[in-house]
Amino acid sequence: MKLLVFIAVLKLVTCGYLPPPDGYYDNRTPTCACDEAQISTLAEKISQLELNLETQRSRSDSLEKRLTHHERNKRQAVYGPVAFTAYLSHWEQDLAIGQPVVFDTALTNEGGFYSTSTGKFTVPLDGLYIFSFMIETKHAVDTAVRLVVDGVNMLDAVVEPRHTGQNLQGGNVGIFKLHKGATVWVENYNREHQTLEGQDSYRFNTFSGALLSEVEDFVSTVG
Repeated sequence: MKLLVFIAVLKLVTCGYLPPPDGYYDNRTPTCACDEAQISTLAEKISQLELNLETQRSRSDSLEKRLTHHERNKRQAVYGPVAFTAYLSHWEQDLAIGQPVVFDTALTNEGGFYSTSTGKFTVPLDGLYIFSFMIETKHAVDTAVRLVVDGVNMLDAVVEPRHTGQNLQGGNVGIFKLHKGATVWVENYNREHQTLEGQDSYRFNTFSGALLSEVEDFVSTVG
């Protein structure tokens, strides 16, 4: 419809009208000086212009995607790989409910976003992340911990030994979409004065995480 209107207007502008004869105002219709061949030629030119415009739009979209990908690669080049694995190198005793478990020795800490002093990982980029954690205890004491993001519970793990001297491990793994600046840690939550068995030679209690891929324009897993 827009094309037909444009052609009609173009016809009026380019063709013009013949000078009105005598009696012009006696309800006669003006005569157009152009012919159908000219109109057809103009229509073809407009169609070609529309096709060219669509091609340019496609090229522009492709260029925008390439620029976005380039900027993403630049950011990743600045940060490098993001990954960590840490373990508890000593016995952790008297843990309070809600207290973070500080896995104090890092085996891997690419980018330095995990803190061995606080036990917390700070998300450097909007993206898809994977985390895993393992806990170990004995002496017939039930132990439960959870993975939290900014204080929101995401995953739980429990160990329930049934007699003294029984060693058990429990853990969990999850993949989440997280925004830059979010903080992730593992905390005790089922009982006061909790104990976790840790030492340098037996690394039973561990916490790991890694950036799988950067993601833009998404809704975080954490509500």
